[in-house]
Amino acid sequence: MYKEDWRVSAPENPDMPIWRYIDFAKFVDMLDRGALHFSNMNALGDPFEGLPSEGTIEEHRERSRQAREEAIASGVVDSDFQWPPDDPWSNYQVFRALTYVTCWHLNEYESMAMWRLYSRDGIAITSTFSKLIASLQVVPEQVFAGQVVYRDRRDRSHVEYPGDAITVGFRKGMSYDHEREIRASFLRDTSPVEDVSPVRAIADVGEFERTQEKGVNIERIDLDLLIDAVYVAPGRPPWFGELVQRVMRTYELDKPLEISDLDERPDLT
Repeated sequence: MYKEDWRVSAPENPDMPIWRYIDFAKFVDMLDRGALHFSNMNALGDPFEGLPSEGTIEEHRERSRQAREEAIASGVVDSDFQWPPDDPWSNYQVFRALTYVTCWHLNEYESMAMWRLYSRDGIAITSTFSKLIASLQVVPEQVFAGQVVYRDRRDRSHVEYPGDAITVGFRKGMSYDHEREIRASFLRDTSPVEDVSPVRAIADVGEFERTQEKGVNIERIDLDLLIDAVYVAPGRPPWFGELVQRVMRTYELDKPLEISDLDERPDLT
């Protein structure tokens, strides 16, 4: 079910349109399964996605240092105690490997940039943040949702929540701020975190990453509640729109099918 969390911010207007640009095959699969696809963060193509800023890493190490000093000073351990390796980068790599997201674009209007990047020959689904979280209320997974925060990860003055797994799904670099992204995110399984992330070497974490599925489908999504309308990509021939309409009828998705506004002919208006 959807879980509100203070570390993840909802958009200022939760009823503003959000767009999911996908190819036609993924749309058919979505309707056939009655599910929403979530991608593993390692499959998104950005090796820095979700990783903390350097300032957050420094804060993480400082807190670890203070905890060691306090433990020694209080007599909990002696000065010869062999502490496990403190490797916050490995922690976050494990968090990334466990995090799955579904990505939407926040905009009043359709975006040619998003069409070209993610669905040149496909479709776009429109919804709102309010409907997205409402459609997630009955799923068994604990899902967080909100706006992606874009920041310069090299900024040492930018310090967030050291060791936090939830925010990993909502952090990207400034180079992607044009995407104006809304996400829903969940950690598929938190049990490996305690066993893996604090102590394993980078090579082991890399192997752990490779064992994770590239994507999973969350079923029991109320697609009728989630979807407001379906848009056909600009430039597609009439037969493609007719095919999309037939598929929607087959799966009893009674929603408007819109032709992209970008196809309007200025000489015919």
